[in-house]
This record gives sequence, structure tokens and C-alpha cells, in this order.
Amino acid sequence: MPDLQPQQYADLYQEEELPLGDLRPRALRRLGYGGLVGLGLLLAGAATLPIPLQQNVDFELRGTQPEETYRFPQPVYVQRRLVQAGQQVATGAPLLVISSPQITELSTAYRQARWQRQQFEQHDTLLYLAQRRSLQLELARQRLSSTQLRQELALKQRQQQLRLSQLAFAAQTARQRLLANQPLEGRYLARAELRGLEQEARRTATELATDRTGFQRELASLRHSLTRLALDQRQSQQQLERLALERRLRGLALQQSEQLAGQRLRLNYGPFAVSDSGLVLKAPQAGQVSFVFDANKEVPAGTILVKLLARPTRLYALASVPPSRIAYLHPGQAAVLKVATFPHYEWGVVNGRLQTVSLTPDAAGNYPFTVALRGSGQLEKLLQIGMTGTLSVVVEQPTLLGLLRRRVQGWRDQLDS
Repeated sequence: MPDLQPQQYADLYQEEELPLGDLRPRALRRLGYGGLVGLGLLLAGAATLPIPLQQNVDFELRGTQPEETYRFPQPVYVQRRLVQAGQQVATGAPLLVISSPQITELSTAYRQARWQRQQFEQHDTLLYLAQRRSLQLELARQRLSSTQLRQELALKQRQQQLRLSQLAFAAQTARQRLLANQPLEGRYLARAELRGLEQEARRTATELATDRTGFQRELASLRHSLTRLALDQRQSQQQLERLALERRLRGLALQQSEQLAGQRLRLNYGPFAVSDSGLVLKAPQAGQVSFVFDANKEVPAGTILVKLLARPTRLYALASVPPSRIAYLHPGQAAVLKVATFPHYEWGVVNGRLQTVSLTPDAAGNYPFTVALRGSGQLEKLLQIGMTGTLSVVVEQPTLLGLLRRRVQGWRDQLDS
């Protein structure tokens, strides 16, 4: 390469100087357009995009089936605990053994009534059976005597008919002979013979009348005996029926007495069994023991001894809001429950839906409402009655402009007031 000359070197690096244009108006114009577009998008979003507003209240989980709670209005002493918390029990399973002066009094009355009924069923039944057997034998004897008397009466009637027929024939024959021989008196027949015929006729007629009267008396006596036996049979039958009725009434009275004594215990303490150490409380239904009091302690009046939870049971959430917020709640709204026992960022939340909303306030002045659980996620088998947490309900979804309008209106109302 040949050496460059100084002038050429200088010309090589000489550039044409051109003036730069002013870019600020263009940039400002584009910035203005972008701002207008962003403002338009912001206004459009503020006018159309909903902003959820929710109410947060505390809740408590309840069961659809109520817990069976054992508590009494007077102090009792827990003798023995027969179950543990969490234990599954069947209907009629023993739970606790308790005692108190009132329990002793009621238990004594119940035992006495039960003992009287048992004594009646065991010992009085033997006496009743003996008396009934005696009356049945007497009734059978009377029926046999009545049958024999009827047979004898029938035999007497046949004998009477035969005897009276014979006597009537003899009397008629004697009468005919007398009438046939009376015209022959003096000529062909001696006076003495005629008198003999007359005596024979009178004798046969008298014998017929006498036998007829005797037979009538015998038949009347037999009929009277039959009537007396019928009365005796009726009396024996009535005694037998009265004996059975008296026993049944006595048994019903003793059974009712036992039932009343047991009913007093049952009304005060529920299903029970009487033992030597006290009163055994029994489960009224199958379920799970959710709470049981410690044994060998005196329990003040009103203290809960046992809680029995029926299984299976569905859970629901119970909450309440003040009157100023009740207008925003109605059945069917979605709800999200965060259980305090399980952090929601680790275990998730429970979804639900408002089921019922009270129309009137409770004693505290709040409006209760219930939430039916729809999906529990990881907490499906971990939720229990009594758990608490926070419940969120989306009550409305206004736009940003709507919220600003409400805020401005609120400020104007404050200024006007």
C-alpha cells in the first residue's frame, strides 16, 4: 500500500455535517396517544370489570343430627366410666354408672315394683293355677252330674210312659169288664162278683193316678236338680272367669307400677339399667362418644357428662351477622370457609353455599344463617363438629366506577348532614 499524503488523510476522515430533527413533539404525541388509550382501557375496565365485595364472619361447624347430651339438674356422682371419647357404641351400650340420693330413691322404688311383679309371676301364678284347676275339676264334675241327670230323666220318662201305658190299659180293661157285667147282675152274675169287678176298676184307676203323680214328682225333682246343677255350673264358670280377671288386673297393676317407676327414672336419666353400685346410663342410639366426663368425681348440676354423636352425620356451618349486613345475604350465595385448625395456605379451603337465612334476629340481636358444605378437598375426613374459622361470602360485585360513585355520594351525604 502506498503511503498516503497528508491531505488525503485529512479528507478521508472528514464527514458531512447534517442537522438532526427535533424528536420531542413526536414522542409527546405518541405518549399522549398511549395515555389516552390507557385511560380509555382503564375507564372501560372500571366500567365493566366487577370487583367482588365479601363479608367475613366467624362460623362454627355443626351436625345435621343433634348430639345426645347427658346433663342433669341435680348433682350426681360418677361412679365408673364405661366408654372412652371417640369410641363407637351400639344402641343400649352402657356409658356411665352414676349415683345420687334421688337416684337411690327412684331406684329403690323401681326395684320394689319389679320384685313385686316377679313374685306375683312366680308364686301367685302357682296359687292361681291350683285354684283354676280346682274350679275346672268342679265344673267338670258338675257337667258330668248334669249329663247323668239328663240321662236319668230320659230313662224315667221312658219308664213312666211304659208304666202308665200298662196301668192305663189295665184300668181301661177293668172298666170295660165292669161295664160289660153290670147288666148281668142278679140273673147271671152274683152281687159279690160285681163288687169285685168294681173294686178292681177302682184299684187300677187309683194305681194309675198314684203312679202318674209319683212319676211327675220324680221328674220334677230331676228337673230341679238339673236346674240347680246349671246354676252351679254358671257360678263355677263365673268364678273361673273372675279368678282369671282378678289375676290379669293384678298383673296389669303391678306391671303398670313397675313401668311408672321405670318411667320416672327414664324421664330424668334416659335409658338405664339398675345395678348394685348405682344407675347405669345406656346409649339411646348407635353413634360415637364425642365427650365423656372423668369418673370418681362429683358432678355439679348442669354439667355435661356424656355427648353421643349419631353417625353418619352431615356437617354445616353456622354463623350470624348484625342487622346492618343481613340485607346482603340470601340463600344460594357461594361461600368460602377457612378452618382455623387447618391453615388454608396449606390445607386449602372448604366451599359452601348459603342454605338458610333467618328472618328474625336471635337473642343477641344478630341474624343466624347456615352454610351447606359442598366440597371439603383435603379436609374431607378431618372436619369435626365444633371447629371454628372465618367464612367469606361474596355479597355483590360492583364496578370501580360504581364504588367511586358510592364513595362520592357518601361524602356528599356527610357534607349535607
